[in-house]
Amino acid sequence: MSGDKQWLLLQEWFAHAESLEGEDREAFLKQSRLEDPDLARELATMLDQSSGSAEYWRNMMDPIHSTVVNTVFERGPRSEPEEAGTKTPTPARIGAFQIIEELGSGGMGVVYLAHQTEPMERDVALKVVREIPGNASLVDRFELEYKMLAIMSHPNIAQIYHAGVSEDGRPYFAMEHIDGMPITVFCDHHRFTIEQRVALFRGVCDGLLHAHQKGIIHRDLKPSNVLVTFHGSKAVPKIIDFGIARQIDWSRHQWAADPVSHFGCMTYMSPEGLNSGEDHDARTDIYSLGAILIELLTGHPIIDPKQREKAGLEKEIETFHRSRLSSAVQLLDEITDLTEVAHNRGTTPGALKRAVREDLTWIAAKALAEKKKDRYASVSELDGDLERHECACPVHAAPGKPWYIFRKFLARHFFIVSMTLIFGLLILVGFVTVTQMWSNAETARRETGLALNRVKASKQFLMDYLAAPDPDLEHRDAEQRFDDMEQLLAGSIPAHQPMDAAHHLILGRVAYGWGLYNRALNHLEQADRMAARSVYPSPEERLEITDYLARTLRRLGRLERAEVLFDRLLSKRIAHNGEHDPLMLRIRNELISTLVSMERFEEAEPMARHLLTVQQQVLGNRHQDTAGTMVGLSNALVGLHRFSEAEALLEEAIEALTSSLGSTHPRTLVAQNNLANSLAGRGAYAESERWYRKVLETRRAVLYKNHPHTLSTMHGLARVLYLSGRPVEADRLASKVLETRRETLGPHHKQTLATMNNLAVLYNSLEYFERAEEMFRQIIGVYESRGIPTHPQSLRAYNNLGDLMVRSGRSTAAIPLLQHTLLLKEQSLGISARSTLDTLCTLGEAYQQAGRPEQAEALFRQTVMYAEDYLDAGDQRTHLYRVYLARCFIFLGRRNEAAELLSISEAHFRSSGLPEPEWLCRAWEKLQGSQYTEP
Repeated sequence: MSGDKQWLLLQEWFAHAESLEGEDREAFLKQSRLEDPDLARELATMLDQSSGSAEYWRNMMDPIHSTVVNTVFERGPRSEPEEAGTKTPTPARIGAFQIIEELGSGGMGVVYLAHQTEPMERDVALKVVREIPGNASLVDRFELEYKMLAIMSHPNIAQIYHAGVSEDGRPYFAMEHIDGMPITVFCDHHRFTIEQRVALFRGVCDGLLHAHQKGIIHRDLKPSNVLVTFHGSKAVPKIIDFGIARQIDWSRHQWAADPVSHFGCMTYMSPEGLNSGEDHDARTDIYSLGAILIELLTGHPIIDPKQREKAGLEKEIETFHRSRLSSAVQLLDEITDLTEVAHNRGTTPGALKRAVREDLTWIAAKALAEKKKDRYASVSELDGDLERHECACPVHAAPGKPWYIFRKFLARHFFIVSMTLIFGLLILVGFVTVTQMWSNAETARRETGLALNRVKASKQFLMDYLAAPDPDLEHRDAEQRFDDMEQLLAGSIPAHQPMDAAHHLILGRVAYGWGLYNRALNHLEQADRMAARSVYPSPEERLEITDYLARTLRRLGRLERAEVLFDRLLSKRIAHNGEHDPLMLRIRNELISTLVSMERFEEAEPMARHLLTVQQQVLGNRHQDTAGTMVGLSNALVGLHRFSEAEALLEEAIEALTSSLGSTHPRTLVAQNNLANSLAGRGAYAESERWYRKVLETRRAVLYKNHPHTLSTMHGLARVLYLSGRPVEADRLASKVLETRRETLGPHHKQTLATMNNLAVLYNSLEYFERAEEMFRQIIGVYESRGIPTHPQSLRAYNNLGDLMVRSGRSTAAIPLLQHTLLLKEQSLGISARSTLDTLCTLGEAYQQAGRPEQAEALFRQTVMYAEDYLDAGDQRTHLYRVYLARCFIFLGRRNEAAELLSISEAHFRSSGLPEPEWLCRAWEKLQGSQYTEP
């Protein structure tokens, strides 16, 4: 049925019911409920509010309210004015407005539905002052309403468009025409839930706050003065009828007097509103908001119209404040049949009472306090409490009971509390079981044995999920146990509550700790997306999510994205906590490690030195975070081939970490592993091997088999074995690392490609040229397909491929490849980089093998010169380049020059206590021969 027909039928029913009394009226109401239950409820409400008198219809015929009635029911029949006499004819046009029909009239004026033609076309509600000679106060009220509407502009307040004077001298103004329903009718008609009603009510608070900020109080807030209409699919409330509002006189901080002293709907009027001598302020409207909120929640006004008629309004309000204390639950208890009320709210009677208990009851009670000083001081305070209710936070109106605050905490942190209880219960069960076992050991050995098995199973379960990964596990076993943990966690959550950000954060942290980085990334990305869409988790939890996400991305080799996240974390943390915040210092160290992984050593070094200085001042030299920064700085120094500085820092860091965390802690093992890497870089292979084997033994004992950290140590050890001249051992170890990394990280991961490169170098030395060349070309192809041919790993593969071609007798073909590689390295790394010098030396070897020794000599001399200028004094690379130059002299028959160069290198190794490398010994042997041969 259309809105017009509904309104006409409701009018007919109301007129007929008003003429009936007693049993006749009850019979008619029963029949109407059978025909149209929704319309029958509206009829019952109108009859209760009218209380058998004309007061209800007089209120309805207020000029603005007449607009409300007709817009709600899509322009129903017009109301007759209260004044006796001839009705004023409806004009065809007023100003730029074409009159469509009269919407309503009252003592102050007439409201028309009009169509504006200039400067735009739209339907408006046109309010025209009534022509009453000598009534200046009426014009004053009309002008006051217009001025107040004009200074307000808010989506939840009916907007004014235009004001003017008609041809016959009557003032008028045009305002927004709202095709909506009163808020209580709208919510019942659409069966809004309590949550939806609270959200809609907050829109009313938002609009009223705007009015108060403009210095205006409404003084006549009631459901019929708050219309709700749909804008698209969203319900939007609109406050109307500022006809009796007051505006503050800011010069005296008092409310400016207006011609009306005692207007408004008595049911929603505050106690001070009944006394025209009292000042009204924002808290007057807050009282009315509380009354509307009660009616939205319970479906009944706070003052029973029948009781008001019997006892008088002031007596009824006094009784209300003394007995009920604004309890919405008590109002619900007084309703004999809650079924219909609950049905209109899409719930059951019991659930309805639970929904309004505590928070909403306390909020309404504070808004409806008898004394103004006990109410909310502003609408924003009321709205803030409603927002806290929606977010499951304690509301300020609550009495502050500890149990209430604790329940709110449980609602926000359900997962953490539930998991704590679950694990606590498991521990308690295990403890009780063990105690019982030991008490019955002597009398029931068989039962004790069975109980011991149960305890072992419980203990193993707790170790699997709460302790570090089992060192006897393979990678697949770790994956399976993590699957079991996911299922356990999912089973501990109620069926109607999916995993939230906190659940995924915990799973992500566990997976990260176990080295299951892809699994960690999946959970942490889900946690990050959920955190972005919700007000929870807390800012600290959001920071933790981003931190672990960035660290996981770094472990997976997605360094660019990790760098962006670390930068974002730093900017936020520094803005809130300053430069010396401990967490900010740790995150900065993670960023330094990311830059080192990207081989941006020149950027990483000054950043690490600054961070180390700050940490030494704030935390001290022996703090584990300070030691961690020493490790990060040493990585940058190793990348810059300043091995002596790096090793001094690493030795200090290892001592500090061992004393604070222990020798088997992961951070201590990282420092030891990096020391082994630095020793290998400067050619101290025996000492490097000793450290690698020590770290490998410890990591195998405390981590599961094939953990990424364990594989990293195996990779470094394989490289040292190769450089020490033990290719068979190196091949066996490197092949296992490559196979495992392909399985766990994927074939194109940075660490997989690095292992493949080193294994291909090993195959090259063993003259497995075809296998090595295939691997080098695979690496180059991966980086070229990604559009980054100058990636350090790709450049190494280029150089190694050129060396392979020289060793396999294809020197002429190797020259253009090595020239291209040298150009790429000079552009991306610079001529002084160690990697660039390696390619320069390899190119010289290619020229020499191709029978062009003069060009080879020039390149070897250039390599030695740059090495002496830019590399560390103890770097073995410099002496290796001298050996290549000496071999060129031998080839050219200039043996004295060759002997001079070899003597310099020999003196260096003797003075440093290091054994002479094999390539130096073979060069001396070659010097003894009569002709050049390949070593």
